[in-house]
Amino acid sequence: MRSRRTPVVLLAAATVLALPQSAQGAQAGSATAGAAWAVHAVVPSATAVRPFVLHVGLAGSVVTMPSSLRAGTYVVHASTTDVSSELQVVRPPSTLTRSRFVALWHDWWLSQSPTTWNRWRTAATFLGGAQVVPRSVPNLNRTPAGLGTFAITLRPGTYWFYTGRSGDPMIATSRGLAPVPASRIRVVTVYGAAPAQTAVAYAGTVRFGSYTVDGQPTSVSLPRSLPAHGYLRGLGVTQFVSTLSLRKLRPGVAQSRLVPGDCYPDSGGAWGGAPDCFEPYRYQLGGGVSAGSAALWWYTVPPGRYAVGQASHDVGWDTDRIPAYRGEVTIVTFS
Repeated sequence: MRSRRTPVVLLAAATVLALPQSAQGAQAGSATAGAAWAVHAVVPSATAVRPFVLHVGLAGSVVTMPSSLRAGTYVVHASTTDVSSELQVVRPPSTLTRSRFVALWHDWWLSQSPTTWNRWRTAATFLGGAQVVPRSVPNLNRTPAGLGTFAITLRPGTYWFYTGRSGDPMIATSRGLAPVPASRIRVVTVYGAAPAQTAVAYAGTVRFGSYTVDGQPTSVSLPRSLPAHGYLRGLGVTQFVSTLSLRKLRPGVAQSRLVPGDCYPDSGGAWGGAPDCFEPYRYQLGGGVSAGSAALWWYTVPPGRYAVGQASHDVGWDTDRIPAYRGEVTIVTFS
């Protein structure tokens, strides 16, 4: 009998030409001549195969994808029928149920306490994902090809895929924000041994800073010069389920202006900002990533200078307002 798992892998091998060009063209690990940035990759063996390609459909809280996948590295393309969506991937421990996971998040949502926040944030390992914006809307620009793209290495075991916001299992309803129904979290079983695959090239590493209650946060660290498209490798940090926000700067805006009272005149943080500082372009990379884990986010942005900062929230639901409002953003030139 033909295994139902086989077509997924065959599809991945057959559609590998749909991989982002930077992932194909930089596999030898060399830097582009004359550029200030370098592409990081491992030189593949002659027998290595390219990453599999996986397509995931999102509609409201419904995630449409296979329930089982072969172990290996995947380039995931998420699409949505909604105005915008975010796909999050987590790996739960065997003792955690979907209903308990959502209940832990809801406990924090109602209490906003550090205890419930840390209980939910550490209940599972957050491994990245992607925001999907099919068409530009206020505060968010269309994602490349209207898709959300990221790369992930899946090892044998159980993973959950769900829609949310910055890692939170919640959706917008006619009555406001609500938890994602636990039954809508897609359970995916990964099986078998991973084949030898070429590495996914990435243009730079993002190291997120932490935020402490005593008011001593640190900024996001990443290369100050990057290509206008490629993968960024995000490393998680404690206290956040980290995602990344990019705001395009108007010509001549200096780092010294990215402080409260100037480019950030109110508590709007990276969501707001003075019109004379920012172009009407905002881009967010995520799903979120846990401390001790890494995510590979694909991006494509118009060339220019960007204010880059943490785009997630802490225990008090202060989203990217924390680094942006406090002036803790990094200016990066994409070219």
